[in-house]
Amino acid sequence: KVHTPEHRMKVYRDGKLYKTYPCSNGRDDDPDLNTPNGTVIVMSKEPTSIFDNERYGYTNVKKKWCCRISNHGEYIHENEENRANIGKRNTSHGCINLFEADAKDYFDSALLGDPVEITGSKADFPTTSDVWDWLVDWESWRKLSAL
Repeated sequence: KVHTPEHRMKVYRDGKLYKTYPCSNGRDDDPDLNTPNGTVIVMSKEPTSIFDNERYGYTNVKKKWCCRISNHGEYIHENEENRANIGKRNTSHGCINLFEADAKDYFDSALLGDPVEITGSKADFPTTSDVWDWLVDWESWRKLSAL
């Protein structure tokens, strides 16, 4: 669970708090760069990823311990270049930044399909996103049932 104003990522296992990691999330002052609210899932795990976004001025940026949580560019990964802000301010381009040791620890424990609940942001993942089924409340989901 990530409540973006707290700058903390809390990991639960079997309903109990397992670990708390300081983090830096997407920038609150830019709707294109914040980490949207919603429940997403760990979609893939990559020990190393290359990130490119010319619009925001970065290309060929290598990061470690990357867990993809959307097909829109959001990941949980290490970002030692953002060390001064981790646990203090939301300054990323939308990803959840962790210290390298914490990112490795989370990477090693995360399972594909693990839900990641994000709250406190100024934007929401749209229900048309690639992981929309996690964004629909139970009553609305039941109304979609053919039974």
